[in-house]
Amino acid sequence: MTRFFVKLIILTSILSIIIIGLEQISTIALIDKLAWKMMILLFTITTISHTISYIGTLRKPEESLLFSFASIGLHFLLSLISITILILNGIESRNTFFFNFLVLYLCYTLFDIYSLITNLRPNSKKSF
Repeated sequence: MTRFFVKLIILTSILSIIIIGLEQISTIALIDKLAWKMMILLFTITTISHTISYIGTLRKPEESLLFSFASIGLHFLLSLISITILILNGIESRNTFFFNFLVLYLCYTLFDIYSLITNLRPNSKKSF
């Protein structure tokens, strides 16, 4: 579990460096002012999602696939709720906002799925 958090912090650090670099370098607005809030939300959602999957797999290893799918579904629903709240609070540039959210969402979701797949491999070897 701690390896997951170390890797998640590394991912967040890399994304933060990219965002800071794009804010400093670009003359046009590539980064929305809500990018940092989106990153914190997706970091939190990914942490919650992985924790649920991890606890579920520890309690019932034979149902680890079910917990993994539930975790991914929860990740999607919480992301959908968070983007809805951010939109309802008002955004200035919709295109920039959606592009930033899409990139961050894909990065954190792919990371979550990758970590779930690596956790499923040892469990699938035990069942055969």
